[in-house]
Amino acid sequence: MAAYAVIPGFHRKLHELHYVNAHTESLSRVENPNGRLFESLPDQVAVPINSGDVIFGDARLIHGAFPNEQLEDRTIITLWFHSYCDSLTLALQSRISEIFLRTGVDTDPAAPYKMTSSDWPDENRVGCDFYFPNKLAGIDQNPRCRIPERQ
Repeated sequence: MAAYAVIPGFHRKLHELHYVNAHTESLSRVENPNGRLFESLPDQVAVPINSGDVIFGDARLIHGAFPNEQLEDRTIITLWFHSYCDSLTLALQSRISEIFLRTGVDTDPAAPYKMTSSDWPDENRVGCDFYFPNKLAGIDQNPRCRIPERQ
């Protein structure tokens, strides 16, 4: 239980971790388990969860997992939800498209284990394309900024 950790209010106040790339391939592979992003922090809080639970959260809230000290694997499935894209500004649609296709974000889109809907077989895409944001050429995007305004 409680494998999930958050820092309450992180999305509202400036924290040193706002300046760290949080979703690199190196982090995903835990190449440096002694790195700053794997340390316990004094203001982190354990979220009480059990197998099969669902957590809804704001992506701007720092979050992570405590070390797995069990023999069993812990699986997490992450789903990102956005408003119906056609109802958003073109700039925001363009930004969401980049996130969805893993370009212009912290991750490496050429990484050997990356997977986007562009990599799916055609038969798996049928009926799903409606949900995928379209890549918009020549549109200035909303700037990406996960650093909250100073208060």
